[in-house]
Amino acid sequence: MKNITLIAFILCLAVVSFAQCAYPADSAQENNRKQIYIPKDLDDCFGELKKIMTKEELEKFKNEKEDAAIGKVHFGLGMWIRNNWGLWSGSRLAKYFNDLGIYHPDDMSSIIFTSFHRNLNDTEIGLKEQIRHYQGYWYEKATEEFGKLKTMWQAEKEKYKSSSILSDYWQGEAGKKLIAMGRRALPFVMREIEQGDFMFNIPADKITGIAVSAMSEQERSKKWLEWWRANRDNPKWNMFILVVDQKDKGSQSLKGFELYSWKNSSVWHFSLLRGTDRLKREDEIKEPSAALESVEVLKSKLGQIKRGQYIYWVLNQYPELSYPPNETIEEIRAYCNSLGLELYVGKDKSKSDILKGSNPQ
Repeated sequence: MKNITLIAFILCLAVVSFAQCAYPADSAQENNRKQIYIPKDLDDCFGELKKIMTKEELEKFKNEKEDAAIGKVHFGLGMWIRNNWGLWSGSRLAKYFNDLGIYHPDDMSSIIFTSFHRNLNDTEIGLKEQIRHYQGYWYEKATEEFGKLKTMWQAEKEKYKSSSILSDYWQGEAGKKLIAMGRRALPFVMREIEQGDFMFNIPADKITGIAVSAMSEQERSKKWLEWWRANRDNPKWNMFILVVDQKDKGSQSLKGFELYSWKNSSVWHFSLLRGTDRLKREDEIKEPSAALESVEVLKSKLGQIKRGQYIYWVLNQYPELSYPPNETIEEIRAYCNSLGLELYVGKDKSKSDILKGSNPQ
């Protein structure tokens, strides 16, 4: 029994020794954290990685397919970098990425390794495209969160309709959560103000900490929009700078976008998919990850599409798909118009039938 215990102890020591030799010591084990050099930018990262990794590791990393190479270092050397290069604690490297519009340490380390892999293989790094990819991911998350909280807030604010104090309407749980989204909510807040809802002046106040005063809330809204036009390209305020620009940027599709709707347990659901020449399958249309569970969530999704794009609202041949009441259709049509989108509604018509007419209804 003693021999078994001794063997187990020796094996544990061997595992620990290997883990310590694999990468530089973790920050918790470092006697003097200040001895670790923190790169200032991507090029500096490349130089440090060439020092940290052995020739064999560099060669293997270089020759591995990109996705596989990045995946293999994410939890080993990647974790060491996130901890010891201060990506969680606002180091100069973290601030470098913040200025580029990247805020999550996992995204930072992925960009470092993706760029390093491409650098070793003498291919274009494509930094802007990488940034757009990660901003797009978080923008999708923020769009969904904001849409749901806004829907909850609209029901919640009825409790305070007797109050003449605007900030009272934001005292409920949903209102507080929407404001707590912080800068992630700012593009959507400004969009609501642009659509004429001056009640969103309050989230703008609280998120930015800026005091905007005027004789009326309508005038305050105008000032907020002027401020946004001046600051929308500043990553300090616009966390999604490469994916949010209602005039020049946004999702595009050569074949437009297809809008579908159906009722489920008295609740209207929607899906907004890129246009294709083929008929969409019903399971594709109702895919949970694509389903939009309210008009407000749909509006947030529409807000991501570039001006001038076409939206075709069709039912295809599936009996469970249907149109909501006319007032809902007109509400969505008006919203599309405000965004510069062309909405075509073809009741009992296919997409091809819609395209034959200039203004089908």
